[in-house]
Formats: sequence, C-alpha cells, structure tokens
Amino acid sequence: MRHRLGLRAVLMDLMAGVEIKGDEAMIQVLAEFSKRNASHVLGVLNLTIPQSESALWILGQFLS
Repeated sequence: MRHRLGLRAVLMDLMAGVEIKGDEAMIQVLAEFSKRNASHVLGVLNLTIPQSESALWILGQFLS
C-alpha cells in the first residue's frame, strides 16, 4: 500500500531536503488516491482518511 501511494518517493525528496508545500503534483496524487481508497488504507495501514482533509494533513498522517 505504501508503494502504491508513492510514499517512498516523498520520503526520498524529504530526506534530500526538498520543501513540500502541499501543492506538488505527487502530493495531490497521493491525497486523491488515499481518498478514493480510504477503506483499503484503513484496512491495510489502520489510518482513517477523511474526504475533507488537505493533502498535507493526509501526508502528515502517513508520516506519523
């Protein structure tokens, strides 16, 4: 699930010092995929993804 979400690429960017603001395409894709597959994310990763939350909030949940 983490691979499908693209979390590795996000983490590699963060470790390289890239600043993430939330409007990047890969963050938006991660958020939309998470919202579309919220039931699977809950089942596999035990994270609830509300439809109304921002892309940065969703990323923060994955990182914590």
